Amino acid sequence: MHSQPPSIAACAEPPAGMRGNRDEIVASVMADCLAEASLTGSLLCAFDETGKVEEAATQAGLVCQTWSRNELPWPPEAAADNVALRLPKGREALLMSLHAVLSRATPGARVFVFGANDEGIRSADKPLSGWLEDLYALETKRHSRVWSGTLAKDAGPFRSKLSDWEEALEIDAPGGPLRLISLPGLFAHGRLDPGTRLLLEWLEELPRPKPGARMLDFGCGAGTISLAFARRCEDAEIHCVDRDALAIHAAQLNLPNASLHLGDGWSAVPEALRFDLIASNPPLHSGKDQDLRGLVQLIEGSRRRLTKRGRLALVTQRPLPVGSLLDERFAHVDVARESRSFRVWVASGLKRREG
Repeated sequence: MHSQPPSIAACAEPPAGMRGNRDEIVASVMADCLAEASLTGSLLCAFDETGKVEEAATQAGLVCQTWSRNELPWPPEAAADNVALRLPKGREALLMSLHAVLSRATPGARVFVFGANDEGIRSADKPLSGWLEDLYALETKRHSRVWSGTLAKDAGPFRSKLSDWEEALEIDAPGGPLRLISLPGLFAHGRLDPGTRLLLEWLEELPRPKPGARMLDFGCGAGTISLAFARRCEDAEIHCVDRDALAIHAAQLNLPNASLHLGDGWSAVPEALRFDLIASNPPLHSGKDQDLRGLVQLIEGSRRRLTKRGRLALVTQRPLPVGSLLDERFAHVDVARESRSFRVWVASGLKRREG
């Protein structure tokens, strides 16, 4: 048995940051601005997963188009008189997102960019100033900020197609280089993160999978883990699931023969499928806040989705309560590899629950 961690119920609780839900707070600040802005025409709302900004736009009489990465890898093509962009994570992702939404904006469009202070919104004026005129902080409250400006007449040209941002890479990986296509905003864009590297080291040590082995890459990103598995088992049946449409787009480019599932975890994977291997470097954050709900969902759902001899392999940071979560559900739990920062956990064999 492993040391006692925080309770499973606590792991499944949503993050509390900023004295409330971060996304709800930031979206509420932007929604208040829209209610007072006296805008007309249409609005392209990007990356607000709460629905608050779209609701405020509709109440203000605007025709609202949305770009949600849970649904679309790239924004709708309709022209927009106004734009509201939730600050994405990372400078490269911000640059790509600006090109995407501003390429849809009409000349002189009103543009808003909003986010939390500790996400970097206070310094977002620097990249924005190259595209927007009359840029100023429209609102600063609740540890959030809204930048406002108008699209400059000489702004552009824009890299307006998703294919403009696809980057062919060769990354050094256990077992030899992996060639793949990635995009700004995806996890570990342009590199192999140390956690995934540790998981791939374990994967390379395994006997070659049986022909036709079925594998699920849970939270697949661009499909790095799947690519490594497919290299060892060319006739494998590969499945990839991710809630990010941009990730699924990249995975489709990298794994044209894989079955791809866009959605929030197990609900997107056909119930009848059983897997010989479920592998994951699971997402453990919601924005900047640690959020272990996805980890709990992955472990709990894996019990019902493995074949009799199937295994769950996941890599997480060392301090996380993975051992206890797995011990409650699986008969065999091992730390297969570890480094100073990460552990690869492998679980198999269902444990019968008392009662």
